[in-house]
Amino acid sequence: MNQQKVINKQYGGDYSVSEIKVFKLALNPFLIGIYSFSIIGIVVSFLYYLPYFF
Repeated sequence: MNQQKVINKQYGGDYSVSEIKVFKLALNPFLIGIYSFSIIGIVVSFLYYLPYFF
């Protein structure tokens, strides 16, 4: 679809082939795993190094 839009725009065609779709982030198991792994890793690292600061 994007290639067709570029070709139409380049050669003077009508650019409004279809409406532009808004990107919406949908939570899926992969993203939930990445976020939870990152948050848990940051919390564990913070708690591990906390005694060095006090």
